[in-house]
Amino acid sequence: MSIKILLVDDHNVVRSGLSKFLMINKDFKLVGEASDGAEAIQMVSLHKPDVVLMDLMMPGTDGITATREIHKKYPQVKVIALTSFAEQNMVQGALQAGAIGYLQKNVTAKELGTAIRSACAGRMTLSPEATQVLAESVAQPQIPGEQLTDRERDVLKCMVEGLNNNEIADRLVVSLGTVKFHISNIFHKLGIDSRVEAVKAAIEHKGAAFIDVVSPCVAFNNHSGSTKSYDYVREHNAAVNRLDFMPRRDAIAASYAPGEVIEVTQHDGSRLRLRKLAAGYDPGDRVAALSHIAMHGARGEILTGLLYVDPAASDLHEHLKTVAAPLNRLSERELCPGSGMLAVINAELL
Repeated sequence: MSIKILLVDDHNVVRSGLSKFLMINKDFKLVGEASDGAEAIQMVSLHKPDVVLMDLMMPGTDGITATREIHKKYPQVKVIALTSFAEQNMVQGALQAGAIGYLQKNVTAKELGTAIRSACAGRMTLSPEATQVLAESVAQPQIPGEQLTDRERDVLKCMVEGLNNNEIADRLVVSLGTVKFHISNIFHKLGIDSRVEAVKAAIEHKGAAFIDVVSPCVAFNNHSGSTKSYDYVREHNAAVNRLDFMPRRDAIAASYAPGEVIEVTQHDGSRLRLRKLAAGYDPGDRVAALSHIAMHGARGEILTGLLYVDPAASDLHEHLKTVAAPLNRLSERELCPGSGMLAVINAELL
């Protein structure tokens, strides 16, 4: 049985090349082509393809928005993002929207064919670039409310000023399609549906700043050339904490079986997708653990359970050579051994 495929790309040359590739594969059947996301959604409804090859940057409705709509209305249809870009927000955006694969347009014919067959079988395929982006994102988790890219923040600032899409495009010297793409991402990331809500979200949270430089380090080292002086701290100030008001909330409990995925609604209406690790999961494989986190994180799922254990790890107290007694039970002499001991410690660091 042939795999029915829909091509979505705003460039005729790209669609032409892909269609010729599909025609020489006997198990592939091209059922339609679309030049933007809106047309793609209509073509999916009309032709019911098995797999959609989706470009992301297109005028009008972008590929991520179209993927999200297709996944919502036709969850059995598999979407593979086929693009020239591998930025973190695009990779994560496409996979969170429901794409089962993310490939670069420089992919080989053999790799593309394998990805299509894998998608039809329900298996994910990622380009090396996309895999790298996801791996890096694991080490740099985004903070809710801080997830917009610099360009998306620029667009949001323009929206707050009351600029329309054409005016934003002129201000930022980008195409109208690019502006619409960023606005779509802003709406999705902030969990909103309209321009008014976006502006409200932008001005609602004014934030706070708290600077603490009152310490002995400053009090006894406030002189020219010291890295602990008030002047040095002011010139090299960097935020290391964020403060926010968190009202009291009742605890939210959830119970679910190993391997199961559930959605938990938060107090603000947002939802978390929690996946409990399967019963046969091996927590001793570090590489597999990182890959597992990246793969499910791209799907918008938060893994729960024991993710990784290093059986060879040393005890922290042993590593730091700390004393067994609590600090409040030590004498002043033990807590402050004097400059001689400080000199010994400093010498060990050289």
